[in-house]
Amino acid sequence: MLTIVIQIDFGLDFSLQFLAFDTEASHDILKVWDGPPENEMSLREVSGSLLPEGIHSTLNLVSIQFETDFYISKSGFAIEFSSSVATACRDPGVPMNGSRNGDGREPGDTVTFQCDPGYELQGEMKITCIQVENRYYWQPSPPVCIAPCGGNLTGSSGFILSPNYPHPYPHSKDCDWLIAVNPDYVLSLAFISFSIEPNYDFLYIYDGPDSNSPLIGSFQDSKLPERIESSSNTMHLAFRSDGSVSYTGFHLEYKAKLRESCFDPGNVMNSTRLGSDYKLGSTVTFYCEAGYVLQGYSTLTCIMGDDGRPGWNRALPSCQAPCGSRSTGSEGTVLSPNFPRNYTTGHSCVYSISVPREFVLFGQFVLFQTSLNDVVDIYDGPTQQSSLLSSLSGSHSGESLPLSTGNQITIKFTTVGPETAKGFHFVYQAVPRTSATQCSSVPEPRFGRRIGNDFAVGSSVTFECSPGYMLHGSSAIRCETVPDALAQWNDTLPTCVVPCGGILTARKGTILSPGYPEPYDNNLNCVWKVSVPEGAGIQIQVVSFATEHNWDSLDFYDGGDNNAPRLGSYSGTTIPQLLNSTSNNLYLNFVSDISVSAAGFHLEYTGKCSHNLYAWASEEVELPCTTLPWCQDLDLPPS
Repeated sequence: MLTIVIQIDFGLDFSLQFLAFDTEASHDILKVWDGPPENEMSLREVSGSLLPEGIHSTLNLVSIQFETDFYISKSGFAIEFSSSVATACRDPGVPMNGSRNGDGREPGDTVTFQCDPGYELQGEMKITCIQVENRYYWQPSPPVCIAPCGGNLTGSSGFILSPNYPHPYPHSKDCDWLIAVNPDYVLSLAFISFSIEPNYDFLYIYDGPDSNSPLIGSFQDSKLPERIESSSNTMHLAFRSDGSVSYTGFHLEYKAKLRESCFDPGNVMNSTRLGSDYKLGSTVTFYCEAGYVLQGYSTLTCIMGDDGRPGWNRALPSCQAPCGSRSTGSEGTVLSPNFPRNYTTGHSCVYSISVPREFVLFGQFVLFQTSLNDVVDIYDGPTQQSSLLSSLSGSHSGESLPLSTGNQITIKFTTVGPETAKGFHFVYQAVPRTSATQCSSVPEPRFGRRIGNDFAVGSSVTFECSPGYMLHGSSAIRCETVPDALAQWNDTLPTCVVPCGGILTARKGTILSPGYPEPYDNNLNCVWKVSVPEGAGIQIQVVSFATEHNWDSLDFYDGGDNNAPRLGSYSGTTIPQLLNSTSNNLYLNFVSDISVSAAGFHLEYTGKCSHNLYAWASEEVELPCTTLPWCQDLDLPPS
């Protein structure tokens, strides 16, 4: 650290003028003190490439300290100092991004300052010229106008600026703003200017009071986003910058506008929603997922209420898994009561399933978890007096039932307690009847596909799973003759399950939470290691994400293990849409606690090259990140 002390005769006026200034922003800092540093009377603290305004001391001694880090160096600074006999206070100047009211500089005169919209006064709004013997100075020192890093905004309109705007924002900043207006209003946010470092610095905007609210968008780069609106009277903005490159930042304007639409009605568990327009007269309709029954009205309409405010004409419906049902058709789903939450005790639920007469039933338990005292009985016919196909309790996820002999089965679920569990998720299909030379039709595994359509004796079919799933069971089965009996497959049908972790080396792939799209289990500790060729980074795209907030978390590490730098730890529904590693390895760790679970997550990863696209006059060719010996005979353009 360099320290310079300048001292002149007592009673003279002291000023510093900057002739040149260029230091590494936020890292190499020049500090100017009124007197010795131990007096703690700071006059100015500056860095970057903007030429600072002149500095005036109230004492006859000035201390200058210059501190640098061990990375980037710049050309530095040149300062000229002068002294004169004081007869009045010096001109206090006009703060950058602000204005001044008052021109008097005699002892007792006052001037006031205010900042432009979006800026905040650092210092006192009013200062007074003071004379002490031969010294003339402003008390307190003139203020400056800064663009704050975050804050709470409650006015009906206002501006939000990135720190240091219009100059480049500082590195390693975490800035959060909350905008809250009258509950009868919504917020409109317009982008006046926008330029932040792509892939590393982000502005997240949430439709609500905090980062647990729905994410409206994640913004980066220099493309000016379109105007956005909230669905309520609050909006949360979070700006994150990394430790290196910075751009000029952003200038946003918000306005409160009278609400002319209904609030977002939200989602109904175990359903899909059609309709995203909430204006007066608009409708939203809810459709229950397979196995659930709608309770209430499926369609809601936005109307003007008696209080003069927009509102929905009905309460939200719900989708419940019933205790007992009658199902028809070629395929379907049966769920235990309250699924995917635990069932309650004291039930005796009967489910009747029928398919067309020319078919028999193939059934499979996608999930089966009951207390050992709670039993699921499956009967090969329309009543409980039919022959018993199977009787299950405990854990039997992925198991298939023997084919029914007719087109009907009956399921009875009896719960006596005292313990409960998740219950069951049962799917069924109608399949053609078998014969001595023909095996039964083989359905495609859920989350996978069957390869082969010949079910005659001697034929084989194979199976593969969708990305993110792993085959559990045989990858191929063969239709074989059975003496004096019907033809049968030589093995049970496989299932496609989500593994709890794994090692992934393909250039692109899928990562799912265990059980996806069903809720994940409790007490999980899953690790995925992603490794792509050297020279590439890894980009994660978040397709969906929902975990128990604060209790079940997914951590990302920029390397091959959990000792690498952590990119982030996420829970609830808040996560960036894109995450990027700087190396060719990525380590993911998902941990769930002992109680509540949620829908889980769906991630897509891709190995990204820094420079891998070359263009010819007629086509574009994508080349590997590594050396290209097989391209030596091509006339490659400069990379």
